[in-house]
Amino acid sequence: MIAILSEEAVSKGWRMLSFDLPEHGERRDEGIPCKGQTCVQEPEAVTEYAKEIAGEIATPIGQTLYWDYYCYVKAHPIDVWNAPTSILYGSEDNLCEYDRVSDFAGQFHAGLRGMERGEHFFHTGEQLEYCRQWLREEIE
Repeated sequence: MIAILSEEAVSKGWRMLSFDLPEHGERRDEGIPCKGQTCVQEPEAVTEYAKEIAGEIATPIGQTLYWDYYCYVKAHPIDVWNAPTSILYGSEDNLCEYDRVSDFAGQFHAGLRGMERGEHFFHTGEQLEYCRQWLREEIE
């Protein structure tokens, strides 16, 4: 089944990466039990591997992310953020998860306001006007 899926997907220009969970396929005899905590971690590791071999990660907004930059950011997390900060977040942001932005704002005492129908890149007339009003309130 997986081989057929791969053949069909590749013929349409897709890339395929297949892996076996513990106790499945070529991993039946590894001695690693197929438990929930293992099965959750393995796809995450495969995703990291796929990003690494791809080298570049296309984003929904057309901006390319590069694997070496991603690795740098992961290796150098922000520990201290002393600059007063306010964040305007769009509810339709398809690049940054709200929880991640909210966690950052909470950890570093940043202001956070959301805009319904706002995107990661504010560009429509409505979004730009909302941004202008927000800036007027934030900039003293």
